[in-house]
Order: sequence, then structure tokens, then C-alpha cells
Amino acid sequence: PQQEVVGFRPCWWKLGLVGAGALCSGGLLLLFLYWTPEWSVKCLCKEVSLREATVLLLWTTDEFRTCFRVRVQLMEAPGYEPLGALFPGCGEEPAYSPTALVIEHPQSEKDLLPKTPDVESVQVRYFVHQNVKYVWSPRGQAFRKLVALEEGIPCSVFHARYSTGLPATSKDYRY
Repeated sequence: PQQEVVGFRPCWWKLGLVGAGALCSGGLLLLFLYWTPEWSVKCLCKEVSLREATVLLLWTTDEFRTCFRVRVQLMEAPGYEPLGALFPGCGEEPAYSPTALVIEHPQSEKDLLPKTPDVESVQVRYFVHQNVKYVWSPRGQAFRKLVALEEGIPCSVFHARYSTGLPATSKDYRY
């Protein structure tokens, strides 16, 4: 199911106003904002592009239009473009709205097992919503669903490729 996504970043003057309002209302404003995620984000943050966002509002596209608030997190990943092989064709023109999540599946096992040298570490932006991790794709300028390695690939491919075991250098290091 598709979801609409809008990015936000905290705004200090809005935080100050809400803090003053919370003091004047005896904390009732904070209780109200806790139960209304859309109003909470709009009262505390300013709208920015998805690339710059630290907080996201997700709306379902069904008739209920349920709103969810999620935080964008960072993790360290090796290589210049660690997830580049997982999202083939990201450099092409996107055939989707830039505010919608697009779920793409890898085309073959070569797309799943990137061969990038561990030269440097890059920060990868992601968020988790309903136990599904979405990763920022810089080439596609959108968050993409991170799919399992086994999805669509038979076990025989992994067995054929890695049945010989560890390389000699790895064996020497471990023993």
C-alpha cells in the first residue's frame, strides 16, 4: 500500500512558543499534542524536503487517511554507496510522486549482493514503520522499502556461490 510522506525539521521558535503554552496550560497542551501526531509535528516543526527531514508524517492513502509520526534515524554503513545495488535504476527519471514511498524489489541475485570495497563509512538515513525499514535512496530522492535478501532468490543461488566456505585469508585469520 502506498503512503504519502511529508518531511519536517524542528523549529526553535515554535518549540519556545509551545513550551510557553505548555506552562500556561499546566501541561494540557502537551497532552493534546501527544494524542494528535499531525498537530504535534506542525506545531513544533517546519516543513522541509525529505532529504533534510528529521521527522516524517505518513498518511495512508485509504479512505481513513490515518496519520503516523516517525523519526528519521542514522546508521553507519561501509562504502561510498552501500545500498546502491539494492535499488537498481534509481538514476533514471522517477515514475512516481516525490512524496510517495515506492516499493521496489531487486531484479536478480547480483543486485542483492553488492561488491563494494570497505573504504569509508557513510551515514544511511532510515526509518521504521510497522516493523518495516525504509532506507533513503540518494539517487531516487525517496525512501525505499528494504527487502529481505531471500525475497525472490532461491537458496540454490547462495549455496552455489558460497558452498566452498570461507576464503583462505579469512580461515587463517579465524584460526
